Order: sequence, then C-alpha cells, then structure tokens
Amino acid sequence: GGGIPRGGAGRGRGAGTGGDGNNSAGVTLYGNGQIRSGGGPIVVTGIRPFSGSGIILDASGGATPTIASTNNATVTLIADSMVLDSGSPTAVSAGTGIVNIHTNSNSTTIQLGADTGSTLSLGDSELDRVTAGTLNIGDVNTASIEVGSAITRSTATNLNLTASGQIGITGFGAPLPLLDSAGGNVALNPGTNVFPSHSGVDINSGVGTTTLA
Repeated sequence: GGGIPRGGAGRGRGAGTGGDGNNSAGVTLYGNGQIRSGGGPIVVTGIRPFSGSGIILDASGGATPTIASTNNATVTLIADSMVLDSGSPTAVSAGTGIVNIHTNSNSTTIQLGADTGSTLSLGDSELDRVTAGTLNIGDVNTASIEVGSAITRSTATNLNLTASGQIGITGFGAPLPLLDSAGGNVALNPGTNVFPSHSGVDINSGVGTTTLA
C-alpha cells in the first residue's frame, strides 16, 4: 500500500467522496497505506453517497493501514460511517495529542458499541486502535450519542462526548462501567440531557474528573 506523507509543520487535509456503488467509500486505506504528517495536524473527511462508509481502514491480510501525526499534532476524522480496522494495535494516532471524531452530516447520530446501521458506529475494539491523550467524540452538530456497549481505554485518556441532542447510556446487559477512561477526565456535553437508562456504575474516570455539562 502507498502512503500520503505530509512534510514540514503544515496542515495535512484530505477529502474523498464515494462513487455510485452501494459499497463505495469516501476515503479508503488498503494494505499498508498511510496518511502521515511531518508535524502538522491531519484532517480526513470521507463522504459516502449511499450505504458505504465514509472512511475505511482495511486490514485485510494482516495489513497495517495508518493515519498518524508526529509531534502529537491533532488528527481529525469526519464521516457519517467509519471502519477502523488494522493488523496493528494502532490505526489512528496523535501520540499524546488530540484525536477528534465526528459526523459529516448534522442529522447523523453516533453509536459507541453496537452497530445500528444508519449511524456513525464505533466499537470498543476500533477505539482501542486510536492513540491519543484526549479523544473528542462528536461535536455541536452531532445529532446525539448513544453508548450501547462498554468503551474502555487501556491508558489514561481524556474522553469528551459532545452532541446537539441527548447523550444516552443505554448498554443493557453490557459489562460495567460503560465508559472507562483509565484515569483520564470524562466530560459529557449534550445539547439537551444525559440519559442513563439503568442502575450501576456507568462512568469510571478513576483519578480523573467527571463533568456533566
């Protein structure tokens, strides 16, 4: 697989729009394809016209597709559907910096855990491949966020969830807690309300702080 290196400290920005096929993708990295910066931030936007994915990292055959910055520069992924697969433990990396993941369309929701089809769905195994000191999921234009299964970090990570609507914690039967930052700070920033729908420990920030805005 090829690479798209970005030299110097400038911003690296890439965008792609999928074709007419139902399984088309906006931006796809096959094999050992890479998007890297030489010190500046990276922004990748994938637009899907139909049922395909906006951004795909395809690790077929044990490959290691990677999106990574150097010098802890910010990495931003924008799409209404993503597949973050990699034969490597790390598919997306900002070092100890910031990774932003949010939708392209304002009407799209984010599902953390189970795949619900017409949402930006990311499972725990996919987010495990994201290396960052701070992981921002959603923004003020994201319709809502639902945590449907346990999301756990292996090292301390600041987790910030932001939506224009509700942030729901709905993982019935899932292992608890549903959000575990491994000691990083956790902030939930809904436009309307936070809706925990069952009893038990939903958020574990350890030595970190938990903020409900």
